[in-house]
Amino acid sequence: MSRIRRPARTLVIAHRGYSLGVAENSMAAFEKGIGAGAAGVELDIWRCGSGELVVVHDESVPGLGSISHLSLESIRRFNGQIPTLKEVLVGLPSSVINIEIKSSKRDSRLSNGHPVLDSLVALLGETSNRHRLVFSTFDRQIASQLPRLSAFGSAALLTRIGTNTKSAIDFAVANGIGALHLPKDKVSPRSLKAIEKAGLSFSVWTVDDPREIEEMLRAGAALLITNNVGAAVALAETEIWLDVPGVAPVNGGIPSRTCLTRH
Repeated sequence: MSRIRRPARTLVIAHRGYSLGVAENSMAAFEKGIGAGAAGVELDIWRCGSGELVVVHDESVPGLGSISHLSLESIRRFNGQIPTLKEVLVGLPSSVINIEIKSSKRDSRLSNGHPVLDSLVALLGETSNRHRLVFSTFDRQIASQLPRLSAFGSAALLTRIGTNTKSAIDFAVANGIGALHLPKDKVSPRSLKAIEKAGLSFSVWTVDDPREIEEMLRAGAALLITNNVGAAVALAETEIWLDVPGVAPVNGGIPSRTCLTRH
């Protein structure tokens, strides 16, 4: 049986940046997250009507319509804080960036390539930040093409509460995707055993309660995506989490790491 690919240390990732007091998915939020000690940020991208990849969570701009039909100029007239992915890559050259790839229904209907991925490949070919990127998506049409990005970073399939874990594992393995990004409620002894057997790694979203953060650290998540950056960083940095053979599982049987507290 293959061993689960556990990292030496779980990386804390600021969910849409650290948006306490600032707009989420903005450069201010991303810089605040890194300043608070996060290893990186999670963000969402769409391809706008003028071709740029913009960082925003929702598909539509209130009162204007779908991002896929709007130019960058018109989007920024509505909200000047919305950055492009290029601006984030330039602004955070040494941080981990988890890029959640989103796509309009119009893009998804295209059978010859995918506009978002085409734009992403072109953009990343111009940048030097290639080895600190994680590409994730719920969209399985996009996910099946994530190996196109393997020269620039790693790929992960995002799953929801209602997603069948076995189906997600089978899809990931069949499409050369090395990780699953699980909602915290899907992390269980059964799911981790199946992930381990398949030789995949896992990350978890979105974990804010300190007790649950500690549980995910013990479970060996590669990335811990959180809004509670301060608590997560404190737990991750004040404790060293090590895989120790023979250590009994905790928290209902979730495979455990041993914690050595720093002094």
